[in-house]
Amino acid sequence: EQIPIYGRMVAIVDTFDALSSKRPYKEAYPPDIALDIIRSERGASFDPYLTDLFIDYFPQFLAIRETIGTFEEINIDSFRLSQRDKDHLKAGIDPSAG
Repeated sequence: EQIPIYGRMVAIVDTFDALSSKRPYKEAYPPDIALDIIRSERGASFDPYLTDLFIDYFPQFLAIRETIGTFEEINIDSFRLSQRDKDHLKAGIDPSAG
């Protein structure tokens, strides 16, 4: 809570943008996988209350994001998670845990 709320908000949406956007060093993650990663960091990297809001309003957030730029087509058959993200998702971190 020592981090200003605006910084905590930006942390979530910036992470989602970074995960779901193609970069020179990685492919874009599908929005649902990016959401799962954010959910797994609830209470660790991200403010629990703001993470819950992001999850609750995720469909509206996607609609807004699509008005400013579309998601690139992702071939899910050849998609690969980073090892860090595999480890987090494999650990079965309960997204509802605080």
